[in-house]
Amino acid sequence: MNINELDKNQIVLLVLLVSFVTSIATGIVTVTLMDQAPPGITQTINRVVERTVETVEKVVVDDSGTTKIEEVIVSEENAIADAVAGATPSLVRLYTKVGETETFSALAFPVPEYGVLVTDAGLVLADGQYDARDGAGRTYTAGVIAEDGENGIAILRTFSEGEMTVAVPFGNETNFKLGQRVIALGGKETNEIASGMIVSDPTLSPFSTDIIRGSRFVGGMALTLGGNVAGMIRSLEGSVVIVSPSSILSVVRATLGIEEGGSELSEETHGTSPEDALSAAVVEAVE
Repeated sequence: MNINELDKNQIVLLVLLVSFVTSIATGIVTVTLMDQAPPGITQTINRVVERTVETVEKVVVDDSGTTKIEEVIVSEENAIADAVAGATPSLVRLYTKVGETETFSALAFPVPEYGVLVTDAGLVLADGQYDARDGAGRTYTAGVIAEDGENGIAILRTFSEGEMTVAVPFGNETNFKLGQRVIALGGKETNEIASGMIVSDPTLSPFSTDIIRGSRFVGGMALTLGGNVAGMIRSLEGSVVIVSPSSILSVVRATLGIEEGGSELSEETHGTSPEDALSAAVVEAVE
């Protein structure tokens, strides 16, 4: 049969037939290649698919009171955007001011419940005073009250009569996993992010990531895709390493004289509020 003799309907049917045969052939070839591929390649492909599209359950109650569970597709891209949007107001930049000149010094972020900021000890002076400005536009003064050389953490007390920077909840590193996605949030002048994976045991602080060019994030927050703080960012040979949440909390509690566990206070400050414990720590640092 000469193709020139076909009418329009016959041409459409022919195109559909060719497309159908082609799709079947493509599927057969893909399955065959996947079966013959080394395990490492198939595992990589599966991980990419799992991280690119995630299905979560959403509970919905309709007008009649009936509870339904719907599956919602959450992409990794959306999860990263949501985590960054939630944490950006809590990212603090510290500045030193000489005359009218203001110079960026370090990134920092607040610790939940304790009214202090933490940053990398290598970026601030032991008794330094800084102008602090967070991502929500709040400004106040912050002063270093303690440093921990082992973890490289500096703790700053904040002085403000207005509203303080809202802290992002801390994650628990015992729930972190090798290969888990983390987000570095920082930037000296404007907000910058980088995404990478945990590449060493996250229960050993600091733990490593595959994020490079880490100096722009030092002192800032590492985030999980769920929007919690995964730790404080430091830089080791240019790559991002993360001081775990529990290490940060241990240093803060030790500085304030608060026993491990969070709410229990030591004998020196028993019966006082966390704010009074903070004041005692400041007096001790000054003396």
